[in-house]
Amino acid sequence: MTTVNDRSLSGNDISVYLSPQTVKGAIDASPVFDPFRRTEGKPKQEITYVQSSEVKSNRQGRTQVQDASTFTGELAFELSQDTAKYLDGMLHGASVDNSVTSVITIGTTATGFVSSNTDFANLSVGDWFFISGFADSDNDGYYKIKTYTDNQNIDTEVAPATIEAEGATVSFESMKTSSGSDQTYYTTQTRTVDKSSAGDIDYRTFFDAVINTGSIEVGETGIVTGSFALAIEALNPGELILAGQTDNATDASDPVSSINNISAIYVDGVNSNCGVKSFGLEFNNNYQADRSAACNGERYAFGDVEATGALVTRAVISNTFEWRDRFEASTPIALACIFTWSDGRWLILEIMRAKLTEHNMPDGSNVISSNEMSYGAEEDPVTGTTVQMFRNFG
Repeated sequence: MTTVNDRSLSGNDISVYLSPQTVKGAIDASPVFDPFRRTEGKPKQEITYVQSSEVKSNRQGRTQVQDASTFTGELAFELSQDTAKYLDGMLHGASVDNSVTSVITIGTTATGFVSSNTDFANLSVGDWFFISGFADSDNDGYYKIKTYTDNQNIDTEVAPATIEAEGATVSFESMKTSSGSDQTYYTTQTRTVDKSSAGDIDYRTFFDAVINTGSIEVGETGIVTGSFALAIEALNPGELILAGQTDNATDASDPVSSINNISAIYVDGVNSNCGVKSFGLEFNNNYQADRSAACNGERYAFGDVEATGALVTRAVISNTFEWRDRFEASTPIALACIFTWSDGRWLILEIMRAKLTEHNMPDGSNVISSNEMSYGAEEDPVTGTTVQMFRNFG
């Protein structure tokens, strides 16, 4: 082995860590960081300059004056269990676990589920859940609540396969996060190999960082990718390690594939059966920057949620213009994607109510005439949300 005291810096020498803050305005004492599994990007400081307007009789360059600093962060990633947890921060929602395990009081009906207990007390219309344990395993699966009669009776968008009386040991999982106003601020840190720094690592720590925009891209094939753009208010002075800081272990879950890790894509609560070819979600919290004289950096205030994206579906001759008709009639749709991992964990991301804003069908020779569309989401009047996420892991 050769001792290397100098070489060119590599992107592999730069790593990014995030730690949720307990209180805005202060880094937690002895913060615990999570490694962020990125494909590129890091927090950084950007500096703007203004040029003097002074008249110079010698016609030489005028003075450049450093004016303002802005702290930003663009993080690109592949969707894994680790990166998925930051979708809570993107949605500005508080996670609520409505799961019920190992009960013998749930049965199926011709339209949904019934309980002799109050097993559905914490569920509501629009919620997704995964239920399992029935004697007839065809009744196990993912369901979306269509009608909530009471805490003992619910109807689902797709009915169970068979009617089964209670008695089997049944569990359902449903941990919900809805787009809202519950901000999560992060301390984010870059660590870069630097032989001139203490311990050979340069620590650059920003705090009061919030996720302003986020995206998820599901292609026809390949790894599902995404990005987060951070709005950051403050930079901790110096490049030293923080007192008492520690790290959690790096998450080892696989990134998800559009083919092997998506069990289904649903339209209006019904499995599209491979009818949806690809889609993307662009989520924007619309933070507005607020500057003040005598202060570096910016403060931020959030605006209204925007959720937009692209959607491509198959066009089949049994109903050629189904999607064109939705576009022309401004018919709202709900679009949900179920991501799964080999360890049994799952995540559902749903755009609750979207309107198609563009529609095109390629019409050349030797091309597939898919429905190529854009959409814009609006508040769902039933749930009062724009985007919701359900999963069975924290």
